[in-house]
Amino acid sequence: MLRSFIILLFLTSTLSAQDVELRGTWFAWAGSNVPTKANITQTMEDLAAANFNLVYFDVWRYGYPYYQSQKFQDITGISTDPNQLEGRDILMEAIAEAHRVGLQIEAWFEFGFVSGVGPNDHIKAAHPDWFAQKRSGSTDFDNSFQWLSHCNSEAQDFLIGLCTEVARNYDVDGIELDRIRYPSLDCGYDSATVALYAAEHNGNEPPTNIADAGWMTWRAEKLTQFMAACYDSIKAVNPDLMVSNAPIVYPYGYSNFCQDWRPWINDGYLDNVAPQVYRATNMQYTYDLDIQLGYVNDDQLVYPGITTMVNNDMVAIDEFLAMIATTRDRGLQGHVIWYHLPALYTYAQALIEGPYAEPATMPGRDSTWRQEAIVISENDPGVTRTGNWQTYSTKGFEGSSIYSLEADQGASISYAGDVESSGWYEAYIYLNALWNATRDADITLHHQHGASHYIIDQTVSGHEQWYKLDDVFLEAGEAQTLLTMENNIETGSFVFADAIMFLNSNRVGLTPPVSIDPKEVIHPTNFELSCFPNPFNGSVKIQFSGSGYTDLELRVYDVQGRLIRELNRTSSENSWEWDARDQAGLEIPSGVYLIQADLGSKFSYSRVLLLK
Repeated sequence: MLRSFIILLFLTSTLSAQDVELRGTWFAWAGSNVPTKANITQTMEDLAAANFNLVYFDVWRYGYPYYQSQKFQDITGISTDPNQLEGRDILMEAIAEAHRVGLQIEAWFEFGFVSGVGPNDHIKAAHPDWFAQKRSGSTDFDNSFQWLSHCNSEAQDFLIGLCTEVARNYDVDGIELDRIRYPSLDCGYDSATVALYAAEHNGNEPPTNIADAGWMTWRAEKLTQFMAACYDSIKAVNPDLMVSNAPIVYPYGYSNFCQDWRPWINDGYLDNVAPQVYRATNMQYTYDLDIQLGYVNDDQLVYPGITTMVNNDMVAIDEFLAMIATTRDRGLQGHVIWYHLPALYTYAQALIEGPYAEPATMPGRDSTWRQEAIVISENDPGVTRTGNWQTYSTKGFEGSSIYSLEADQGASISYAGDVESSGWYEAYIYLNALWNATRDADITLHHQHGASHYIIDQTVSGHEQWYKLDDVFLEAGEAQTLLTMENNIETGSFVFADAIMFLNSNRVGLTPPVSIDPKEVIHPTNFELSCFPNPFNGSVKIQFSGSGYTDLELRVYDVQGRLIRELNRTSSENSWEWDARDQAGLEIPSGVYLIQADLGSKFSYSRVLLLK
């Protein structure tokens, strides 16, 4: 114990902080234990306080995207994990909390080609032909994982599409790929891979020897081609995003999983790489790190992964700190720590007292990339109120909020603040999601293009905490009016006001927001869409019920998103018998279809149909 204590003192006194250094960690979770909003908030605040500067946040695991994915919905009929609160967008929550405290965040597609685990087989239900197989024909690999075929072009396009969707729709700082490998050498015997191999080998099928040298090389090269296509696709959406990968160390990853990441980084298919150099001692780490560095042309593109646990045992703190020292001694500009919870908290104090004593800026990013958040609370000096507002002391961004009663219609609150730099910003409001709140919060955003009007339902639990309103362009200036809220309650008893926030945005393709006329917004009550029988053969009865709407449009799509049939519903109809025919009256083939009910511009419901 005395020796370890002396070593720890020595390391914390000699590990000086670096001005420029990537200090990352992976934000993952186990099984279905999806992080709560409170957990995301606390974790981001703790990491920022410990002078981390980058979080790789899990957005693709166990067969679900943990963001609102149209790509996934087009295939499966659901946009995210169906077990989450209605309206919840977990990536959006993480972006808001990370950027609020000064952290950069990359969307981490942890499960890569894994697209189903156990019963989470929504993609397989729609596209069983997309999945990888063993020689036996089985699609089940270790831990009941189901893997997309690495050579099926449609499956590849789907995975790339998830990445580009995030790049296009979310203000992330980068995208990291993972599990871009085979689950084992006994993989690659699905029809798509066999056909591609045969086309390139004079009609011969792949060897039955799973470790055949040529067969391994061929599969590894196909992964490299995929990484090149994925990189180019992401960069085509936003060239400023960092694209990275967290591979297994070479040659172990190649020998067991046909993963050869060397050309990925050396041939320009990644911006940086974080090989998993997970070792229990600094001696082992140093030995393997030097081997990995020998495979790259530019050491500055390597941010090695350092672990806090090996075989469920904690790594000694002195060894952990020594690994960071070794990384710096090699002249590398950063490292990534696996994993952030719960083990990382054990090391936090040693990090703050030693290598993370001072903040560090991200390599390759200037000070304008991420700016300090503009946060204005309801009681700040720049806020003015009219009418009657009362304090709600038990819930809010800073522990409380304010509310106005239905009887006090006409009350308003206006938020003004300083904008240091002109540019695009994400506009957020803090929501408490209380059952007695209004469903008609009347909000106006003020920006360079004028003013945009929104009607917000303050009861939706999935929208609790930071809720994004829109992207707006703000001109630099002091004491600008940024947002107003009026008490024009139509439903509910209270309208709540809390903090607002503006985060500078680096997302591309932003356009001026479109104002939403509150008179056009509908609030359906207890809407239900049911289909019976399902699966069906011949015809299916589609029923809907609820109130608060007058018009409803029903459409049927196939899994490629093509419109098959549509029906405009009148007020006297509450059901529809569909005979499995398209718009032209022709019978459609068996397969998976999506019935979607649209109630105006803000509400949409859908169900998956299986035609046998």
